[in-house]
Amino acid sequence: MRKIKAIWRQSLAEFMIYRGTSIITFLLATVFLLIELLAGQVYFSQRENLAGWTANRYYVMISFMNSATYLYNLFFILGHEGLGEDILEGNLDYLLVRPSSSYWLAVGRSLDIPSFFNLLLSLGLLAYYLTREGASFGQIMLINCMIVLPAALIFILNQLCLTLLFWFEGLTALGGIVEDFWLA
Repeated sequence: MRKIKAIWRQSLAEFMIYRGTSIITFLLATVFLLIELLAGQVYFSQRENLAGWTANRYYVMISFMNSATYLYNLFFILGHEGLGEDILEGNLDYLLVRPSSSYWLAVGRSLDIPSFFNLLLSLGLLAYYLTREGASFGQIMLINCMIVLPAALIFILNQLCLTLLFWFEGLTALGGIVEDFWLA
């Protein structure tokens, strides 16, 4: 618990130091979310049903996937980026020889605070669109718990890319390919 508090304090301090960049990151992510939602209005402006999808179900999908992405980003994006750099620079010995669970400390060494705010926004939108879909409170809670599954998939795929980066020389571009593929 002390380590989690220390990671939170460090991440909050980094957020305050780089607050301008953090605010811009939050605003840009919000703009991209709004663009995805406006695209849904364009898609469904002429038809109420498009290939079996309604506009509200499209909004549920968009807010669900954004929530999963921001959940992954909140806990692991900074650690995975740092781990990729540590692999390339040969600093794994320092990270892995510790008395604590060094693997989780290496991949979860800091929290991405702007992603926390984006996660709250997308979870709020998800709850709103689910209630418009007629989902009960229990169903909304179950779907919110299911957000962990795609976030875990992003984590596993990134970890696979980092493993390939470790074993094969010259694969430095794999470090961020999962996020680019996931959001495409």
